[in-house]
Amino acid sequence: MNRSLVLLIILAFASRPGLHGQKRPSLEPFPDLTFPTVVWNGRGPGRISELRGYPVLVVFTDLGREGAGVAPSLLQQAERHLGGQGIETLLWQVRPRRDLATEVLTRWPRLRATVVVGGPGKDAGISPIPEAVVIGYDGRTVYRGPCAKPDQGPNPVARIRTAILEDLARRKSGWGASSAMRSARSLIWHHGTLAAARQRLLRHTPSPPTQDDYDRCLGELELAFKNRLRRIRTDTADGRWLRAQAAGAQLAADSKGWETREDVALEAMRSLSAPSARAHFVLERKLEDVLRGVRARGPRARDANLLRRMLRSTPAGAVQDRVKRWIAWIDAAATRRGR
Repeated sequence: MNRSLVLLIILAFASRPGLHGQKRPSLEPFPDLTFPTVVWNGRGPGRISELRGYPVLVVFTDLGREGAGVAPSLLQQAERHLGGQGIETLLWQVRPRRDLATEVLTRWPRLRATVVVGGPGKDAGISPIPEAVVIGYDGRTVYRGPCAKPDQGPNPVARIRTAILEDLARRKSGWGASSAMRSARSLIWHHGTLAAARQRLLRHTPSPPTQDDYDRCLGELELAFKNRLRRIRTDTADGRWLRAQAAGAQLAADSKGWETREDVALEAMRSLSAPSARAHFVLERKLEDVLRGVRARGPRARDANLLRRMLRSTPAGAVQDRVKRWIAWIDAAATRRGR
């Protein structure tokens, strides 16, 4: 990877519970950055904190620097090694570049990261060099290291993977000042069963020394619901209806019996449940079939033409808009590749 693409990787691990009695890494909190313009695999504007509950890999990049290709390569390796762990990945270009989506699709078609463009801000402490950062459930940095080339030092993917797996173990076990809080946090952040976590907390009477932690746990319960609901709405607007439908059904099930939360989750899925939604789901399934081929062998002009034919008999809407974005990206990348 000898093209200039400098990447800073932030693995933002949302909602990282700690093992019983295990100390959290004693590192500084990472800033709750606001995402700038989303140009690829987008989920819309948001903040790092909105991804709590998910392992997140964010990559900050400067395309004008030599040897930067090692960073997206490392990001792609991390996605491959951590597949099925539910991680989120983010590639962040710190300086404006129009053709970033084309660059990524041309050189790293398997990359599934959301790609954003814009400076992260001085308060983030981001320098224009490749660097990997893992952020834990409580917003603290638990790993930070360079994205080294193979001839410049050991590959950090193994250390990143270890940090992620340790974080998942802490999330599974829960953490807190009492067994009730640990159990509730495990239900909130690992199992996702929010109504059960709420019942566990309501049955518990905190002692004065544990009251603050109890109140934080209740806040985390609300945060988990809001973040999952926001994700459903954003995916719906972005044309990712299959993912939104599955997430909405799961959130409704996980919130069943929790006052009006189940109704709120079902309301977020109203447009996905209408009879007219079927054509949109059919189109998205066809799009995903085409994208599997694009990721496996790279973009070709025939892929864009196939997507154009799909649009002839499909209704307007968010899914169609997403297909059109992919047509533009594939056309540009195929032209660059001469295919």
